Amino acid sequence: MISNLLTAGYQYPDGHSVDFYGVEVIQFYVQRFLLYFSDYAIHIRVLYGMILLCILTLIVLFVLFFLKIRRNNRDRRAFEAARAD
Repeated sequence: MISNLLTAGYQYPDGHSVDFYGVEVIQFYVQRFLLYFSDYAIHIRVLYGMILLCILTLIVLFVLFFLKIRRNNRDRRAFEAARAD
């Protein structure tokens, strides 16, 4: 299952294909991302990078917020159980 996550392939229009494994997959997607934005001016690329960074930050903060709520609820239940005893 993990080996499927660490593989990527690319098929050329002429029918040839290339397969990537392990760290090459990350390099493939980073290179593809950089080539996709290479035609834009530098300030547009910086803005796209800032937008992606904001999205990733929001995802991380949402996960941390969710974990904090779960931890507080667990502590509150333990406190109420100890108070009841």
